[in-house]
Amino acid sequence: MYNVLVLYNGQSMFTPTVQDYLDAFRRYSANNIHFMHVDHLAKPAFSFDDYDALILTYSCRLCYLENMSPHVRKAIANFRGLKVAFPQDEYQETNKLKDGIRELGIKLVFTCVPEEKIAWVYPASELPGVRFRTVLTGYVPVQLARMPRNALPPSEARKIWIGHRGRNLGHRFGDLGFYKSEIGYVFQAACERRRIPHDIAWTEETRIYQDKWPAFVSSCRATLGSPSGSNIFDWDGSIEREWRELMKKHPNMTYQEYRPRIADKEREIDMGQVSPRLFEAAALGTVLILLEGSYSDVVKPGEDCLIVKQDFSNIDDVLDRLSDGKAMAAMADRAYANIIASGNWSYDKFLAIVDEEIGATLQGRMAKPRLKASDQSLVEAMAFASPNQYPLALWLDVSHLRDKVPRHEGQLKEIVTHFAPPPPAPVEVPAAAPTVAPVPVEVIAPATKPAATVVAPTPTPVAQPVTEAARSSIQVPEQFKAGFVRVKQTIKDVVMAKRP
Repeated sequence: MYNVLVLYNGQSMFTPTVQDYLDAFRRYSANNIHFMHVDHLAKPAFSFDDYDALILTYSCRLCYLENMSPHVRKAIANFRGLKVAFPQDEYQETNKLKDGIRELGIKLVFTCVPEEKIAWVYPASELPGVRFRTVLTGYVPVQLARMPRNALPPSEARKIWIGHRGRNLGHRFGDLGFYKSEIGYVFQAACERRRIPHDIAWTEETRIYQDKWPAFVSSCRATLGSPSGSNIFDWDGSIEREWRELMKKHPNMTYQEYRPRIADKEREIDMGQVSPRLFEAAALGTVLILLEGSYSDVVKPGEDCLIVKQDFSNIDDVLDRLSDGKAMAAMADRAYANIIASGNWSYDKFLAIVDEEIGATLQGRMAKPRLKASDQSLVEAMAFASPNQYPLALWLDVSHLRDKVPRHEGQLKEIVTHFAPPPPAPVEVPAAAPTVAPVPVEVIAPATKPAATVVAPTPTPVAQPVTEAARSSIQVPEQFKAGFVRVKQTIKDVVMAKRP
């Protein structure tokens, strides 16, 4: 058993799929796993040398090392143990990604590039001594595998026949990016033409997050999907820069007009992969309608999913089959059996692969003494030396909260409740003179009685989960800073008192 420190950027932790990915290391690894949040402000106050290996998850974007503080970069580069990286979206700034691998001294890379194309993306001459292993972008989390099937609404009772949320990624991502929204456009038009009940959208305002997403998917008889990723490798970022300038001059340019600029690159590689969204639909008994593609060989076309051609010429045939509720229920059951119940794509299988590769790379090296459980708190306390980027949640390691609260919103509330000092006592207002009419005040009624309808003053804002757009502009109230300082010192005092 090795001591392994998993590094991640907490800015990505609002997404459940990222939480599941990170949590899998704690749940399933046979190694002694600790976590540490890193960002552009992090300043580790401890040495990494007590660990046998460092893992940089995909939230630590190696192609954007400027977003990682120089203190963390230096600590990683100077670390003498095994350094492991899990990059994703490797088609973006690929040359900078390879520069990051070299700068930090990464020797084991879990890549999403198909095995037969690894040498094309990562030539051995550019990265000598680096070992690569192909994996998926995500796997089946335990809560999906354990979801009770009898609690789900039957396929025939679902009022929405097709539900989908897409996203317009922009022309520069090529065909795979284009179909993310195009499949929604085409199916929405077909459903409206045939008067089929649907809920299909692709704008940012209509996106669904957190616990509302499973509820939405389980209310639909079927959902749409297309291969994830991009075939357009933007080695030096020039494609994105050119595209942005082009859109300024020609904002109404269609994808068909843009495509000739990248047509040759579409034929260089097939990066179409399975998305974690596919696993969610299969677990929730929702039929998969997929644009033709390989999907990392996870699905069996025609057996556990419906396939629509890229030119959508068979869309009416697909919609006809969807009208047979019993047949679709049987297909959903097969998808659950093949994809979920089989366990072939579970996170424990994924971590078994990770542990195997780490063990093979470290073979012959003596493992360092096992770090105590309390040392994880010391890692957190020492990492608190970083300036606070997240005023409501210090995303250093919240694995102890994940056991209690399943999703990000609940974790935020629990952290705020734990760390924030009590609110100030209400100020007593002297009674008004008898000749003056009393000013209406807010009446707080017991939970069992209806609230009075009165003119209320502006309420004090209640702490809410921090959105991505507002995160950078939030100022930390002084009382929160004081609360954090007290907790940091308490953790450190307790941990140091327990150490010999």
